[in-house]
Amino acid sequence: MSISNEQLANLIVGFAKSQNAIIDALVHHLGKGGINQSGIVNRDGANFRSLSLIPILESYAHVEDGSVPPTLKDLPSRVLLQLQGVLGTARRLFKNGLRKN
Repeated sequence: MSISNEQLANLIVGFAKSQNAIIDALVHHLGKGGINQSGIVNRDGANFRSLSLIPILESYAHVEDGSVPPTLKDLPSRVLLQLQGVLGTARRLFKNGLRKN
């Protein structure tokens, strides 16, 4: 069985979307922010995404190191970052990365 770069890109984006659903569920569970029923300000969900998730994904995706081109190992993290609103179009990033490797 052989698959094209576009099919592989769609598969990776599909994996990232399922990972993103888990992240969204965690953020929802922690709370998106606002005042809870007890009158306490809750920003745990937003803080999780911005202070924990995105910096770790950027590290795994080697986003900070612009001198090194992305490898195939970096692309899944870059796709998930894109779904968090951090990077450009996921399919374009992945397909461009496939062409370079």
